[in-house]
Parts: sequence; C-alpha cells; structure tokens
Amino acid sequence: MTGPDRCYNPDDGPITTSIQVRDVMATFPRAEQKPMVVPEPSEVWAWLRARWRDLVAVAVHPEARVVWGLVLLAAVLRLSSLDLIEFKADEANHLWRGLEIVEHGRLPLVGSPSSYGPAKPPMMTYLMAIPLVFGRDPRYAAAFVALLNVAAVAGTYVIACRYYGRRAALFAGLLFAVNPWAVVLSRKAFTADVLAPMGVVLFGGLLAAVVDRRAWGWTLSIVALATMLLTTFSPAPLALVMVLVVVAYRRRVHWRYLLLGVLLAMVLAAPYLYYLGMTRLGDVREAARQVLDGDGGAMRSAGLLPLDLATRLHSGGAIEALGGQASATLASSLGPMNYSVRALAVVFLASLPLLLVLALRAWARWRERIDAALYVVPALWLWIPLLALAVWREPIAQHYLVILWPVGFVAMGMAFDRLLTALEVPSRRTWPFAVSVFGAVWVLVIVLVLAQAYGVTKLYRFIAAHDASDAYGVPLRTWLRTVGLVQREMGATDADQVWVIGNGVDPAFENEPAVLQYLLGPDVRVAFLGQGGHEALLLPVERPGLYLVTRPAQHAMQLLTNLGGEVRGLVALPDGRPAMQVVAVPQYSAAEVLDDIPNRCLWKLDTGLHLLGYEWPLSARPGERVTLATYWALLDVPEETRAHQHSLFNHLMAGDQRVAQIDGFGLPERSWQDGLVLLQWFAIDLPADLEAGEYTLLTGMYALDDMTRSRILDGGEGDTITLGPVRVDG
Repeated sequence: MTGPDRCYNPDDGPITTSIQVRDVMATFPRAEQKPMVVPEPSEVWAWLRARWRDLVAVAVHPEARVVWGLVLLAAVLRLSSLDLIEFKADEANHLWRGLEIVEHGRLPLVGSPSSYGPAKPPMMTYLMAIPLVFGRDPRYAAAFVALLNVAAVAGTYVIACRYYGRRAALFAGLLFAVNPWAVVLSRKAFTADVLAPMGVVLFGGLLAAVVDRRAWGWTLSIVALATMLLTTFSPAPLALVMVLVVVAYRRRVHWRYLLLGVLLAMVLAAPYLYYLGMTRLGDVREAARQVLDGDGGAMRSAGLLPLDLATRLHSGGAIEALGGQASATLASSLGPMNYSVRALAVVFLASLPLLLVLALRAWARWRERIDAALYVVPALWLWIPLLALAVWREPIAQHYLVILWPVGFVAMGMAFDRLLTALEVPSRRTWPFAVSVFGAVWVLVIVLVLAQAYGVTKLYRFIAAHDASDAYGVPLRTWLRTVGLVQREMGATDADQVWVIGNGVDPAFENEPAVLQYLLGPDVRVAFLGQGGHEALLLPVERPGLYLVTRPAQHAMQLLTNLGGEVRGLVALPDGRPAMQVVAVPQYSAAEVLDDIPNRCLWKLDTGLHLLGYEWPLSARPGERVTLATYWALLDVPEETRAHQHSLFNHLMAGDQRVAQIDGFGLPERSWQDGLVLLQWFAIDLPADLEAGEYTLLTGMYALDDMTRSRILDGGEGDTITLGPVRVDG
C-alpha cells in the first residue's frame, strides 16, 4: 500500500498515477495568466514625465550641482576658441586615416607610425572616424576630443568622491579642470589627448574591482587598458600596474570576468593582431631592436627626468615653452600663474610619498578596517610609470606622462584633504591657529584654481596675437584662412591644381604639407615644390598657374613677377606679419616657354623626364655661389617610376676632374604628371682656387634606393647628359 504516510515500495505493486498526480498537482498554486496589456498613450506619457522628474531631481541635487559646475568650468576652457588648436602632421594624418573609414568604408589594420618606427595600433583612427561623420573640419574632431576630456573631469570627481571623500574629489576635479597642460592636451586629434578619459575608466574599474569587489570591474579595467594600448604604446607601464594589482589582490579577482575582459580586448585588437600575424611580428621585433640598441637619454641630458615632466604636467610648469622664441614674453604675461605653478609642484611632489604612507598606515592599522587597496592602487599607478621611464633607454617626451592622469590630480586632492583633516581637530590651545590655517588653505586652493584658469585664457590670447610657429605651431585659424583664399582663387582662375612653394613636401611627416593636403583635399590637387631645399617652380604651360608661397623664394618670386604674376591675397601670422600669399599667373603656350630658355636642347630619360635646356649665369667667379637652372618636361612617365625617389646629379668638370657637384630634385615623385614643365635651380659653390676658363656640365638622374642611373633614350647613349661649355671668369 501507498499513502500519504509512507514512501513508495515496489512490493505494493504499480501506482495508479492518473488520479494521484492530478490530486498532487491540484495542491500547487497555479500562476495567474494575465493577458498582455498595451499601455495607453497617457500612461506612457505619465511614465516619461516621472522619469524626467527623477532626472531633474538628480540634476538639482547638491552633489550634482558640483559636478555640473566642474563640467561647465572644464567645458568653457576646452571648447573655447577651437580654431586656435594645434594642427600639425600628426593631427592631419589621424584625420586622414579616419576619413578612410567614413568615406571609403575601409577599416585600417594599423594606425600612424610611432616615434620609434613601428606603426601604432589603429584605435585612434577608429575614434576619429566618429566626429568625421559630421564633417572633415578639424574642429569637429577637436570638439569630440574636448568633450571626452570634459567627461573625464566629471568622472574624476565622481570616482574620487566615492572612494576618497567629497572634499578630496572637489580639489581633484578643480585642479584637473583648470590645469593648463590638461587643457592643451585635450583639444586636438592626437593620441595623448584621448588617454585621460580612458584612464578615468581604468581607474574607476580597478577601484570597483579591488575595493568594492565588483566582478564587472575586472572586465571594465581590462577593456579600458586594452583601449589605451591600442591607441598608443605609452600606457605600457599601466599594464605592469594591472599585473601587480592582480597578483597582490588575487583572492579578490573574479577570474571569469577578468577572462571576459581579455576576450573583449582581443576582439578590439583583432585587426592589429591580424596585421602582426601577416608581418610575422615584424614591428614587434623592430621595436625591441631599437629599444635594445638605443643610446637614449637625449632629453635626460637636459635634466628632463620623468619626475620633472610629471611635475610640470600636474602644475602647469613650463607652459611658456609653447611660445617658442617668444616664450619670455608669454611667461611674463602669465602673471600670478607662475606662482601657482610652484605651489602645485610642491603639492604633487608631496602627494607621491603621501600615498605610500597612507598605504602602509592602512596595512599597519588593519583593525580599523581601512582597505589598503584604496591607496595601493593609486600609488602603483603613479610610481610604476615613473620608475619604468626612469630606466627607459630612449628619449622621453612630456606627453608620455599623460598616463598619470587622473590619478595624479586625485593624489593632489587627497594631499589637500589630509591637510584640512589634520586641522579639524585641534586642541584648545592651538584652535585659533588651526582655524586660521584651515581658512588659509581654502583661500589658497581658490587662488590656485583661479590662477591656473587665468593662465589658460592668457595662453590662448597669446597664441591668437603672437607668432609661436616654432613651438606651438601655426594655429588652425591661420590655415583655414589660407585654404579659404586658395579655394576662392581656384574658382576665379580656373586652375586645376595649386602649386605650393613652402616648408617641406612630404605630407606623411612634415607639418605644412600634411595640413594643406588635408584641408585642401580631396577636391584640390596639390603639388609641393622644393624637395631637399632645392628651389623649383612648375611653369604655367598650357594652363594657368596658381601658387601658394609660404616661405622666402627669391628665384621663384622673381620669375613669377616676370611672368605677370598677380598677388591675389595675403594671410598674416597672428602677430600681423604676412606669411602666406597666393599668386596667380596666366597660362603660356609651350612655344613661348621654349623661346625663353637660354640654352635649348632635348634629351629624354627613361624616367619620363625630358631636358629642355639650361641656364648658366653670365658671371661666375671662383669662390662664389652660382645658380644653375635646368628646364624639364614630364612626358610618358612610367607608373613604376613614381614608386622610387630620384635625384638629379650636376657635375662641373674640368676635363676628367670633377671640381664641383650638387644633387637633388625639387618635385616629389607623387606629383609627376604628364604635361608639367619644371624649372629647377641649383646653388653650386665654386672652389676658391678654381682657374678661369671653360668647363663642362654633366647631368642626369639616379634612383636613391639603389643609385641606379636613368638611361638616355631616343638616340642617346649612356646615362650622362653633357652640357656646355660654361664659362668661369678669373
């Protein structure tokens, strides 16, 4: 038998489950089946209004008002005068790569080249593609980076407030918001400028993981660190910090969440890992070789140790260096900020040992249940990179130390907070003195913040009114005016391209070509003249010529004037000195140009260059520098020729003896187009003991990679063109 009072026994025979199961099921409560109800529009509206009221309540909370104040202060300093940002080759090339994603849908495997040669990972390119969706104007990218850094200031306050108290958070947020270097390094498309927001996420994730023991903190930390490393190589010391934290607090590690972070990091790094696989870790081997072979210390010989650079970054020190030759003028205009720099430098230096003391104190007083991790994590964050860079064998740039943000400011906030805390519980005898010092510290903090903010505003006013092109660079405002002038004149002259006589010819590495190539492209074709410092000029043969001149060019300007060139506009540097001019020249026929060549000839090289003639000065004396001019036409240029860099050679010969020589070529191969006619000048130094008489000129072309000379075609023989005789007077 079976029943409610006994268990099932096989000897009782089979159970009639049809009735018993039904009875048992009846004893269980049945879930009430509610029909799906579609909310009425009024209910949706009421829900939205309730959520809006909640948001407003949070926004007007006293704690939120502090955050909004910091956000407003940081935003005003970072978003003002975006047309005064630095815009050089690095920024332009990051935006070029971002445009590859936006306009062509091509996802790059690597980013820009690093200072050591190997290419960086592509995260910066991916980030820059976001603002470029709205337009290619660099101010979109600058605003995007600035907003990220404004969020970093707010995040610093929130994190510090949770773990170190409201007062320490307020000090940290204020110092971060107004720091001159934190403002300058938060407004442009540069890898160092996006590290601080990522650092805030990493710091918050580590504290959540180690102190609050939140599992998701490990995932967030790994992903944030990977994002930093996929942007540039300078955060590498933070990877060592992460390893030490994991080892020191391994009992707090949620390994599954940490592994999830690693997997997500590998997904982010997949394009770069694929590139390393294709190159068989070629970049890694090259980087290791350069580090091991480097003699390093170029900047250390000048006393710029990592600690010095870190102190400058956290105090605003040496900001006057951005003024270049006018740095003394900028320093004198900063006024009270100069005093704030010294005070904040002392605070930062004091905060470094303070973190160690607090960590040891927490360990020693374990009965007080103070988690030492609160101080161990920031201590490791600051000390490990400083020690690592102290033994680094390569030169150190100041922006490498940006990885210390925001923890450096949090440490400074803790230093102020600890000082005030010590003054809050004085004895009766020292009470008046303590109160006075307490108030003085608050006044000091306010004065320091105001002085730093004043320094930021004075810096950009200075950049707007002075020439700082040798340090800060030509501000974006000047470049935008120049590009606007060129675009207007191209429409007026019907020119199909602009020829630039400027500083540099390589957009990949040189500032001026990179900036103009980006701002004028893709609608305007640009050819840069003067490669290797050799003055050259494309002649307006069968097309009008539009020239942008950004440097002194005596021969070119004189010839443009002789050709009837008209200056269509000038662009001045911030100090008012004319720096760039646009010259328009009417077109000439090929016959007219050939008629003006003093010594005409016709030689064809296998590179597609045709020598049309040359000009030797009427008076050439020993010991003088004379100018040789050669005329070249580009016709039927082989495509493979443009893949190699070439140079002309010019030998002045006395019989079989070479008495003078000059090599070079002023037009880069990427600008070799059929139909162009180039006038190339060479400055030849004649020996002082050269005898008067007639000499022979030998010229030709060779490839720089293997020194192979170009062959002469169409009836000529060999690889050398003989010109002359030319006369040297006694």
